[in-house]
Amino acid sequence: MKEVNSEIIVQGIVSDVNYANIEDLALGADVILDGTDNLETRFLINDVSLKLKIPWIYGGAIDTVGMTMTIIPYETPCFRCIIPGEVYGTKGLTCETAGVISPAPMITASLQVAEAIKILVGSQKINRDLIDFDVWGNRFKQLKFNGRRDDCPACGQGRFEFLDGNFSTRTTRLCGQNSVQVSAPGDMDLSFERLAERLRSAGNVDYNDFMLRFNVDGSEMLIFRDGRAIVKDTDDEAFAKAFYTKYIGI
Repeated sequence: MKEVNSEIIVQGIVSDVNYANIEDLALGADVILDGTDNLETRFLINDVSLKLKIPWIYGGAIDTVGMTMTIIPYETPCFRCIIPGEVYGTKGLTCETAGVISPAPMITASLQVAEAIKILVGSQKINRDLIDFDVWGNRFKQLKFNGRRDDCPACGQGRFEFLDGNFSTRTTRLCGQNSVQVSAPGDMDLSFERLAERLRSAGNVDYNDFMLRFNVDGSEMLIFRDGRAIVKDTDDEAFAKAFYTKYIGI
């Protein structure tokens, strides 16, 4: 970035974004751009955006589709207005299991950057709709909402449940076993059949009535029906959480 513009200051931070550090990371920002790959972090961004009154721009891409939306705290619907908390803990596709073709994230990112520029220069032409497109199916839509939801726990009722850590993914080192347990938030009842179908494109899968075993690139994970998993042959909790997120989709 500095090669493009030598006058800017770039501060790189290597960190696992979570409910304990996201406020410090966001403090003082004029706008937040979402380049994340999971719902937990996006709900965290939504909470800190509302608490600190910082606009943020959601963006996501999977397979051949992309979506983006600009969220202005207490003016537009927030992320939990359009994606209720009840869907959190359900298992969606990930780039590792469904893939993604490069035009989808490129278009998503371009639209996000355009919105960020509008916010920074004070433009009145900020997009307040959800943009949804499919580069393979030649579809481009703008989905309009009727404003903020009064019953939204975040912007309607002022409860920052993700920022409070109520729904965070937990990791625990298993003493003497060189393994890390990852506990997903919420109550879950996984279908091993559907999960195995998704994961087979990425690695080796087998399962019984009680657990699913997944192997990829020399790493192994045991997954249970309640969403809990054990990542074997590591004591690195950050790696275990990232591995879980990468393939399971939280």
